[in-house]
Amino acid sequence: MINANQIPKLTLALIFFTMLPVTMIVPVFKDIIKDRLGGDNLMVSLFMSYAMLGSFLFSPVAGFLSDKFKNRKYFISVFAVLDGISFFLLAQADNLYLLQVIRFVEGVCHIFVIGLLLSLIADRENDFSNEHFYRKGILMGLAGMFLSLGVGIGSPMGILGRKNPLLPFYVAGSIMIVIGIVSFFLLHDYEHIY
Repeated sequence: MINANQIPKLTLALIFFTMLPVTMIVPVFKDIIKDRLGGDNLMVSLFMSYAMLGSFLFSPVAGFLSDKFKNRKYFISVFAVLDGISFFLLAQADNLYLLQVIRFVEGVCHIFVIGLLLSLIADRENDFSNEHFYRKGILMGLAGMFLSLGVGIGSPMGILGRKNPLLPFYVAGSIMIVIGIVSFFLLHDYEHIY
């Protein structure tokens, strides 16, 4: 029987909260890019694509660096704060090209956070001293569940932008900075992996 105390609740909660900002800003893309900055539908589409490109290119870098320096916690903490700052900068961008560059950087920062949080879950699941979870896929399944829940709940939170389309960016940035602080003080690496 699995003891609830053995489930890495903080890591799962951080996965959930890390996904809220990603979709929270989606409902206000048009307001920011077309209405505020005069972009077109292509620019709206590219806004999402640039973040994904940053994630695609830097996901292996995040994994490599965290393995090389034998640490996930500090990378998660630092990049969560940088991701938060990126959201604040997105709200301040005054032209489309700067907006897209910041969006790329935001995607890079975000993949460091979510990718390494998922790595922490995998580390825990591959801990051979933990017979309840060792190579059973339970924790990865829970991580996927909380990731999906974060995406699903984040999008409706875009309603915050009904009166002020910049508000979801500020809320998203604040969430990521809090995640960085909480990670720094409360998150733990699993030393047995190294």
